[in-house]
Amino acid sequence: MRGPFTAAELLEALPLDLTESLYITENPEIADLTFLREFPALEWLSLWDCPAVESVAPLADHCLQTLSIDGPPEKNVALPRGLNRLHSLRSLVLRCTLPPEGLAVLPQDAPLSHLSLIGSVGAEFTGITRWPGITNIQLTCLAHDFGTDQWSALTSLSQLEYCSFGLAEEGVPLKLPTGLRIPQVKTLSILNMARLPLSEMSRVLRAALPAFPGVRELQLYGAIDGFIDLSPTALLPELQEVFLHYVHPEPGHPLPPHIKLTRYPRPRT
Repeated sequence: MRGPFTAAELLEALPLDLTESLYITENPEIADLTFLREFPALEWLSLWDCPAVESVAPLADHCLQTLSIDGPPEKNVALPRGLNRLHSLRSLVLRCTLPPEGLAVLPQDAPLSHLSLIGSVGAEFTGITRWPGITNIQLTCLAHDFGTDQWSALTSLSQLEYCSFGLAEEGVPLKLPTGLRIPQVKTLSILNMARLPLSEMSRVLRAALPAFPGVRELQLYGAIDGFIDLSPTALLPELQEVFLHYVHPEPGHPLPPHIKLTRYPRPRT
């Protein structure tokens, strides 16, 4: 539902008992989410550019399993209060700056399996091991103070199969501890949300791939068209697939023939 609908208008327009997912987009009117308690089947909620929402506490006793709080990249999306009360959450997407207490603001006893932090994240990324069932994690903009403790914590997530990350700005160091290995990750996705020079993505590949020896699928989202050196993929003994999004293999460094290569956009023939 896009636009400045009121809570009363949404209650009147939607089938209360049948609505399982709800997208509320570009809505400056809705502030109090209490009305969502009238949707007993609601499991999936997306709030995109809803600046008046300051708290999700009204959903504390709801069966909500997926929550996304997002907005335009140029806007500062505020972290709502009450996240720690959403005990049934399995998937959480936030484009919000974490407070100094970090992940402690999230529901400690929720069965989280997917966590996506779209904004800049650094030293405040602490306590991820509270959710040992996490299988999917996305950290789109690593900051300068995302350090060895943060990387080391990922090694404890034994069920982590998908890991995605990118840099917040040019020159951010990857402070991977020497010898650190996260072998449980099978799909690794490296992002360029900040639209940095592709030389930065090449640097990340060389530094990061040794830490992920179990990767079978590598995804590179370049965001800007250009070439990248894929020779570091030789460090992945189990690699089977490579997906390239707006990035191209640097000439002279072809992938081995047994590796499936998918490119978007597809090259012209």
